[in-house]
Amino acid sequence: MRTARTKLGEQEILGPITPLLPHELPPSPPVSPPPTTGSKRKHDSHDDAHNKKPRISDPSTSRLPPVPPFPHPPRPGHEPSEDGEVREDLPAFHTSLAAASNVPVRRPRRCPLPVEHFQELYHRYMYHGRLLKHSSQKRLDSTFQPSHPSYKPLADPPAPGTSYHKYGHLFSRLERVESLLCFAYAFWAKDIAKNEWDQESWESMDNFISYVKEEWQLSKVTDERERTFIGLIYMTQAFIDGRAVSYFAKHNYSAAESAMQVALGQLDLENARNGRGSATQAVHPPPVTSMLPSPASSAGSTPTSVQGTPNASASGSTPVPSSAPAPSQAPALESSSKKKKPELVHFYEWKNVPDAMNTLVKTQSVAQLRNQSRSLKMVGYYMQEAQRYLTLPAMARHFPRTFARMMYSSLAPTDEKEPDVEDEEGELFWPGNPATGDGLAWVCAMGKAMVKEFGKAYGYKGIDGIVAGLNVPPPPPIRPPKSSVPRR
Repeated sequence: MRTARTKLGEQEILGPITPLLPHELPPSPPVSPPPTTGSKRKHDSHDDAHNKKPRISDPSTSRLPPVPPFPHPPRPGHEPSEDGEVREDLPAFHTSLAAASNVPVRRPRRCPLPVEHFQELYHRYMYHGRLLKHSSQKRLDSTFQPSHPSYKPLADPPAPGTSYHKYGHLFSRLERVESLLCFAYAFWAKDIAKNEWDQESWESMDNFISYVKEEWQLSKVTDERERTFIGLIYMTQAFIDGRAVSYFAKHNYSAAESAMQVALGQLDLENARNGRGSATQAVHPPPVTSMLPSPASSAGSTPTSVQGTPNASASGSTPVPSSAPAPSQAPALESSSKKKKPELVHFYEWKNVPDAMNTLVKTQSVAQLRNQSRSLKMVGYYMQEAQRYLTLPAMARHFPRTFARMMYSSLAPTDEKEPDVEDEEGELFWPGNPATGDGLAWVCAMGKAMVKEFGKAYGYKGIDGIVAGLNVPPPPPIRPPKSSVPRR
């Protein structure tokens, strides 16, 4: 028989007994559904991502369409993601292009601006360009060693430790680039006001552009962000020469076309007396009605004639080639050729000009043609050099604010009169092709935005931080233009 002492010994062996559960237990959780097809690794990563809190500063949660971040090398120790798996350590660009702070402000469209507005722009930016150019040279001379022959101390030097004291040489180069942009924008506004290309003004820019470019190249800039300004200088030069090429092409075309028609008429009279063919028909041949054979006719054998219209029906039947075009087609071709404007004549249509045809050409016309050909050649060279340093990927990396103002813009290439180059929040536009003769104002607006965005990190103040000493009367203030209904 078990005694009380025996029961106590058994309880000591079992140890302390935990309290019993209550009679009413909480309801049990529902049974989890079976995992879907896929590896356990993918299922676990999905659960972990589901339990994580969303990032407030994540660009993907912005009200704007997400922009893919720039690729970064994978971190050491991280396994490559499997096919179809969302990585948890996606790199985030520190200044996301989709951030709300980078979206440009859509300014109201301005009414057709009067001529007086562009005249005021010309006087204002010529004044700014002179001040910045003078300040740049004075600041550069003060950065030399006291023993250097070019050293000239400033009358009112910046206090030690300030940004203008520490980055004097860099600020001198920034002022020089900004003065170039001011001069280019001033001459552009002068052209718009006069509705012509002012050759004398633009020719005065050549030596100064070389001077600005030389200063940046002699500094042996190695920083990629600073080297974009070298590309900006080349791009400005390309658009200036492109503007000249476009003007001369439009200006000289009518005179060249008239001289060509007179020469062709004289040659036709001479050919008629000698019984030869017409020179005008040789230069302007009738339209060719022959076309390439259809795939169905060329699949089996080589056709003997390529004239006729290929059969575009879905039946696949072989078309019957004709030796001459159908009568119903000839009038349509003639009418379309008669309606062709001289501006639309292709270059290769002048290849049949007879070699014996001579015409008197002024020496000035030959010089203009030579300068036009040289400028066109230099435009291509300048753009190639500009694209070595200044590209859209480089803008996105080093000037995200300016890049976003161009990418999220609703402006068109023909809206270069709309923006204010001093506006730091408005819309911009990536300059197009310099061969069109337009886009120089876009280059100036983009360049000013680049200078402001770059200089803000160093404390650069632009026209507000120049070295005083140039006695030039300031121009009258610009009257604000009227605005129309805001753009949608």
